[in-house]
Amino acid sequence: VNNSNSDNSIPRPTSAYPFTTDTLLVYFSEVIPADVLTNINNYSIDNALQILSATVFDNTYKIVKLTINAPLQAGTIYKVTVKNTLKDCANNAVQTNNTVKVGLPVLPNTGDLVINEILTNPKTGGVDFIELYNKSTKILDLKNMYYANIDTSTNLYSSQKQISTLGFLLFPESYVVSSTKPDVVKEQYMTSNPDAFIAGAIPSMSSDEGTIAVIDFSSVNIDKFIYNTKMHFALLQSNDGVSLERINPLRASDDATNWSSAAENVGFATPGYKNSQYTELGNSTKSFAVYPEVFSPDNDGFEDQINLEYKLEDANYALNVTIYNSAGQLVKKVAKSLYISKEGAISWDGIGDNNIKAGVGIYIAYFEAVNPKGNVLRAKLPFVIAAK
Repeated sequence: VNNSNSDNSIPRPTSAYPFTTDTLLVYFSEVIPADVLTNINNYSIDNALQILSATVFDNTYKIVKLTINAPLQAGTIYKVTVKNTLKDCANNAVQTNNTVKVGLPVLPNTGDLVINEILTNPKTGGVDFIELYNKSTKILDLKNMYYANIDTSTNLYSSQKQISTLGFLLFPESYVVSSTKPDVVKEQYMTSNPDAFIAGAIPSMSSDEGTIAVIDFSSVNIDKFIYNTKMHFALLQSNDGVSLERINPLRASDDATNWSSAAENVGFATPGYKNSQYTELGNSTKSFAVYPEVFSPDNDGFEDQINLEYKLEDANYALNVTIYNSAGQLVKKVAKSLYISKEGAISWDGIGDNNIKAGVGIYIAYFEAVNPKGNVLRAKLPFVIAAK
């Protein structure tokens, strides 16, 4: 008790939220003295807005309510800057990490917000987490959204949990991670975005298989994911502490080939930032394409999957995709009579039908698409499996 317990942590704003159209809340990482918190000279906001007053929001002394001279406009993202004149109780001043964004949120449509990563089988002492990604151009408020389990036989929701009780803005191309114990997740995994975490209840998720959905306050489905352990990289000795990552957010959640284990070199999870297994789609204008043309399925987070892409002029095609080696031997039936949209992709992780990783060499992806009219589209495209 008599020892010197110095406070060396630097105060910083962590987020902002529109309380009304002309007031907003700014959240801080630690307690700020009331006279400092309520000094309007410690703040500024862009787009020619002026701050009229600052008041303590609650008895945590970590939230300030700012009143501005004009209402926030829909569709505009504002930046609130906290100046280095703001200091904590130990006289530590705000430094470079001093800006947060705010704006007026809108209601999401189905697909605007997607489940991007889940951990259902945590390490010893760890906890589950769910990561969401805003792939739209909208500002979304997670206060109006809920997690839920789904009964696949009836499509009814259960175990609904509000994602954020206080409100949390998710900006375009941004991530958020929900967990009962965010600090535990941040201790066990590296993250470049510690402010992307929300503490709160999430539905129970079995380690083997299950369902998770994101719904709005009217129970409209925003996204849903049906998962199982077969989606993990087949050559992992154990999936304990390994998250399932979405390969590309523009592809469907119910595409099992759009999911894979997080890479080993990032610690088997990427909470709050870009997935280690993220793969761009190619820009081919042809009916069928492979991308990348050289990949290395070793779960190191670099080109671990190949995308087998299709872009057709008409809908109502059933797709077969088969992989052969350079000797013409069957390696993998990736898709069999798969009913597809006009444009999309499926991924292959290099594991053959014999559950053995295909060796280094040249391979052929044979595409065959058939529609009810009898039209058949075919292509044979080469690619390479490489290794370090």
